[in-house]
Formats: sequence, structure tokens, C-alpha cells
Amino acid sequence: MRLRLSVPGLPLGVLGFLLPLLVLGEQPRVQLLVQSSPLAGYRYGEGAEVWPLLREGDPADAFYVLLSGHLQASVAGRRVRELSEGDGFGEIALLQRGGRTATVTVVSADAEVLVMSREDFETMLLLVQSFYPPGVGARDLRECLLIQLKRSGRQNSLEYKI
Repeated sequence: MRLRLSVPGLPLGVLGFLLPLLVLGEQPRVQLLVQSSPLAGYRYGEGAEVWPLLREGDPADAFYVLLSGHLQASVAGRRVRELSEGDGFGEIALLQRGGRTATVTVVSADAEVLVMSREDFETMLLLVQSFYPPGVGARDLRECLLIQLKRSGRQNSLEYKI
């Protein structure tokens, strides 16, 4: 199995993730997001063997978008999802600041993925959290409420402190 770095343009799969933001009228921020988030492209290939791209329980280091090929997600050895072109994966562990929740395996002869590092994912998340309404993009209810309180200028309030 070979790994080759490629430098793709903005693929349809990534555009699919950004489309809802464009519909919400956030075009300038989406443009900033695309320009400020370097995405590395990787091609896994030539059909040799089936092997995991991510392993359940491993620390999260990146978010991925499948450009081409097919992947399979499994939890505790049981297949739970097939991933195809345009699907994103790896975000749950990044959002929860924990380990990978599934093993993702390359099951096609070739697969090409875009990779966004943890740091770039965090930057993107902060940018999304700046969108309207306050609290969008929060990891959980607590973070959502803190964002709303901060945006309303209440970061010195008792609610914010507890």
C-alpha cells in the first residue's frame, strides 16, 4: 500500500460542508475559512490490502473528508457505516476532545482523503462559532450557553462564572 501526498483544489465534498453556511449568507466568512484552513490531500492506493486509516480509541489528531473511494467504519469490530465520496469523518473525537469512536478502514482499491489538522479544525470551529445565532457550532450545551452569555456582554455575570 502506498501513500502519496497530492495537492487538490477545493473538492465537491468540502463544498458540501460549506454550502449550508453559504445559504445562511456567510459567504465572506466561508471564503476566509477556505483560505485560512490548509487541507492536505492523501491518496491511499493500489488495492493491496485492507487496512485502517483510523483506529477506535486512538487520540484524535485530524478531521477527514473522503474525496474518492470507499471506507468502512466499525465499532468494536462491527460495521456501522459505509463512507463514500464527500463524507466527513473524525469530527466526533475532536469535538469531544477524546479518542476515536470508530475504526475507519479503506475498502476500495484507492481512496483519497483531505486531512485538516486538529489545530486547523479548532480554528475553523472558532470561526463557525462566531456566526449567527450565538451558540452555533458549540460542542455541547454548556459551551453554547457560554457563547451566548459572552456575546451578550455577560461574561462577568454569575451565570457565566458557574
